[in-house]
Amino acid sequence: MKSHAQTSRPFASRHTVTIQRGVATLFMTVILLLAVGLIVLYTNRAAIMEQRLSANEIRTKQAFAAANAGLDQALAYMRKGGIDQDKNGVVDVITPNTLTSTNGNPSYYKALYCDPLDIPYTNCPTTHTGAMSCTLPPAGQPQPVVPMDLSRVAILSCGWSDDDSSVQRIAQLGGFTPSVGGTISTPLTSRGTANLLTGGATILNYFNDLTVWSGGDLLGQSNTGKTFIRNEVTNPTASLNDPYRTVGNSPSCNNPPTGYQCSTQGSTLGHDTVSADTRLSSLSQDGFFQYFFGQTPVAYRDSTATWVVDPAGALTTSNSTNLNSIVNMQDNTIWVQGNASLPGDIGTQDHPVVLIVNGDLDMGSNSVINGLVYVTGNITGNGSPTIYGALVTAGSANATGNLKVVFDPKVLGKASNLGQAARLQGSWRDW
Repeated sequence: MKSHAQTSRPFASRHTVTIQRGVATLFMTVILLLAVGLIVLYTNRAAIMEQRLSANEIRTKQAFAAANAGLDQALAYMRKGGIDQDKNGVVDVITPNTLTSTNGNPSYYKALYCDPLDIPYTNCPTTHTGAMSCTLPPAGQPQPVVPMDLSRVAILSCGWSDDDSSVQRIAQLGGFTPSVGGTISTPLTSRGTANLLTGGATILNYFNDLTVWSGGDLLGQSNTGKTFIRNEVTNPTASLNDPYRTVGNSPSCNNPPTGYQCSTQGSTLGHDTVSADTRLSSLSQDGFFQYFFGQTPVAYRDSTATWVVDPAGALTTSNSTNLNSIVNMQDNTIWVQGNASLPGDIGTQDHPVVLIVNGDLDMGSNSVINGLVYVTGNITGNGSPTIYGALVTAGSANATGNLKVVFDPKVLGKASNLGQAARLQGSWRDW
């Protein structure tokens, strides 16, 4: 007969197996929960990292867009009148700006005009409230020329994200497109006849022996019409420091201005005048224009002129319909659509203009112009204006007043780059 202990062993064995299976299940459950927890933790960590990367990318793009906006503003400011609009010889300061996105987050930018040599050493502040200025190269490195060339500068723009965590730096060279296609060496050039000397006109050239260049004839001169060239005996060489602009109101051949000698008076034509030159007269009106500017008139008006005046409203777009808007204007390429008369003084020796009249020009005033004056039609009038620079007409020059043209290479040099502001291709840098 079996004992009670012997009969209960199978039950105990089954109970032990059940307990072992429960422990294994619990262990596996804990392992699975731990694995799931690790997966969730890793997923959350990756999501957080992704959010941070996304936020960093957004702020980087935000700062980069702000820096680009600063570059655009600096270029737009140049196109409105150059980088020294108060004419004090120092580059203007561009007002810092804040951009606001559609979601209300701000970004910031500041832009500077610097000498190109300053750019490698000029950095952005860490925050948008920090001071920003051009940094000179260290000693031993090439240094910027003083005063700075205001016709070709480097634009440095810094952009910041809304929280200043991202700063982007962009630099690009900017300048003004050429407003003259080549060198002008004659104070008066006419495709047609040059009849200015029948009145009391005075043409002076201190720097070479050419005063009048005409495709037509030089008509009968009066005793009051005259030309002057440099007196090479008293002034063997020409310098921009010489008083070549000081010529008086109506100089005479008996008492020429200091440094000059009379060459042409009345019927006596000097070697300084050239007439009936078929190289000029054979050109079409547009061809004559391209000879001096390298573009057709329409292309020049649309891509180079910085101020367009259209009194008759014939053009689709213009800056003004009032001719008086150009009085005392400086550092501009001015296009006047239609016939015009000189409204007043324009330009200075240091801040000249290019004035193009697409029509006839009446010189019935006593205006003073510093720059290059180009007329597509004829020149008339009996006033006493003075032009320091050069006068060119695609028609005939028939003014009978006391016009005075003083050739000034300094004026023409400064007037040669007064076209629209533009970025220099290949100069963009974001490092």
